[in-house]
Amino acid sequence: MKTSLLVVAALAIVTLAVAPRPANAACDPTPRAGCKLPAVPHKSSLSFFQTGGHDPDDIYTWRWKAGSQTSVADFGNPPATDYTFCIYDSSGRPQPIVADPADTPSDWKALRNGFSYLVRGEHPLRLARLHAGPDGKANVSTHGNSDTTTTFLPFVAPVMAQLQASNGECWETDFTAPSRSNEVAFKAKD
Repeated sequence: MKTSLLVVAALAIVTLAVAPRPANAACDPTPRAGCKLPAVPHKSSLSFFQTGGHDPDDIYTWRWKAGSQTSVADFGNPPATDYTFCIYDSSGRPQPIVADPADTPSDWKALRNGFSYLVRGEHPLRLARLHAGPDGKANVSTHGNSDTTTTFLPFVAPVMAQLQASNGECWETDFTAPSRSNEVAFKAKD
């Protein structure tokens, strides 16, 4: 009996070790350093609403506005470049608090000055818009529905939102003084 349990455990470990990487990148366990920041303060925002109870809808919108210089090349080449939206806070909980990938690669579309991602249905990250531009003109936005009964709120400030790309690039906004922060909602401007 002990031998068969050891064999099963060993097979499980080997299976996990050779399992392929998920199709989409995951958030780094700690915030990335060197991300692009907003060039103009007080333009970016994060809103996160948690319905709680048995309802799995946790709806968020992050807007990185008036950003620092970003070229189309910085965005890589979605769908070959994976994207994940990440929220880190200052609590003692495991980080990131939110890690939502763009999990349907076929829904990326090239734009004149960037890329757009839109998917309907049960997906944690449902919308991403990546617009290149010089300082003060670059913009990134995400919208999602975490669709989980996991309790995310309240966040403990300061809160950091990052869009992380598998090519090493990232875009970040830090929120130190939220206008609302409780078990139902988090709203802040940088």
